[in-house]
Amino acid sequence: MITGDSLDSIESTILKIIKPAIIGLSIENSERVFSTINKAILHNTSAKAAVDMAIHDCLGKRTGLPLYQLLGGYKNRLETDFTVSVNRMEEMVGDAQSLIKKGFDTLKIKVGNSTIEEDIERVAGIRRAAGDNVKLRLDANQGWSPKEAIAAIRKMEQMGLSIELWNSRSPHGT
Repeated sequence: MITGDSLDSIESTILKIIKPAIIGLSIENSERVFSTINKAILHNTSAKAAVDMAIHDCLGKRTGLPLYQLLGGYKNRLETDFTVSVNRMEEMVGDAQSLIKKGFDTLKIKVGNSTIEEDIERVAGIRRAAGDNVKLRLDANQGWSPKEAIAAIRKMEQMGLSIELWNSRSPHGT
């Protein structure tokens, strides 16, 4: 829904555009493969991501390395978050409290499908309920323009809401 892709469009892009472009290339030269894919077609990020993951999986199997080492990492665990979906503020606060009780210390809050003011109010309610030891991340799902995102983040900074990071990719790639 976010990218505009369907399973059929992803499959078609892979089979009709990406596959012919990379057939015969060595996966050991993965940067060349990725560059070729990006030159073969614009956008279509879901199809590109699927092929990217398949290439990394093949490289890991070929080298006998787990993905985190293949990519240069040294930790075999990563920190993740749990998503608080957009609902009425009271429900979002309750969801956040429930997740914190289950041991989550990083929450991703969905915003961007109402007014900026309502989004900020929801985030503020969750921050009050969560306290200062829980990391909050925002995901606007392309619901904020770059200017709206900057204004919202500045307002939340002024309010001391301590947002760790945010994602507000617009449908136009800005």
